[in-house]
Amino acid sequence: RRKALAGTGNAPRVPLVFIPTTLSGAEYSKYAGCTNPRNHMKVQFTHPGMFAKLVVLDPDLCRTTPDWVWRSTRVRAIDHCVETICATRARSEIIMIAQRSLKKLIRSLLRYANNPDDLGARLESQLACMDATICAVDSIMLGASHGIGHNLGPLGVGHGQTSCVLLPSVMKYNARVNAETQEKIVEILWSEEDIASVLKKHGLSKAESDLGDALRAIFNELGLPKSLKDVGVGRDKWQQLAENSLEDTCCKTNPVPLT
Repeated sequence: RRKALAGTGNAPRVPLVFIPTTLSGAEYSKYAGCTNPRNHMKVQFTHPGMFAKLVVLDPDLCRTTPDWVWRSTRVRAIDHCVETICATRARSEIIMIAQRSLKKLIRSLLRYANNPDDLGARLESQLACMDATICAVDSIMLGASHGIGHNLGPLGVGHGQTSCVLLPSVMKYNARVNAETQEKIVEILWSEEDIASVLKKHGLSKAESDLGDALRAIFNELGLPKSLKDVGVGRDKWQQLAENSLEDTCCKTNPVPLT
């Protein structure tokens, strides 16, 4: 076999048909990640032939997906939307799609939380996840929530759980340079009655809270993890996590570049 060069792998030899049962959105991208066992760093491979020939969406097949997986991977899709909107060079039409998808994802997640048997809510999430992932793939210039999150994976943290822990804090960290953009997302969240009621329930007001606060309130409402401690990553892992994350492209393209 030829060795992969410059991060590019070999194309699959058979057509790919994906039937997703989570909302991480990998079925819409041409990227794959794996862990280097020598340094526990997550690395990516890509090839144009890695795109699926067919993606089958069936909310009924997702009934057996563990509840925590369904909830947390939907947050991963929310992360795709938020970091796309806040990306340094996202196209305006992509931002519009991401904004629309963000509302659908959070709205359908709250519907699902009230009734896991609501197949309409599951399907709405699947369709919004498709748009969210396509936006992220188009933008490429994502941020630290993805970059650090990639390297939490090798430490045993679920793909969606990384976004639950990181996204609110990353938004607060980046607010020094993109507060105006973040405020537009806050406006979107407060414009949805169901979302606004959750924010108020957690003691937030539109005038005195930011995007990080709003996202944390939504994730707390859904019982999702909020710290590295919650996902079993102790201080003894922080140095390795930091060193590996700094090599990730998404940390380098964070609105406040990480060094």
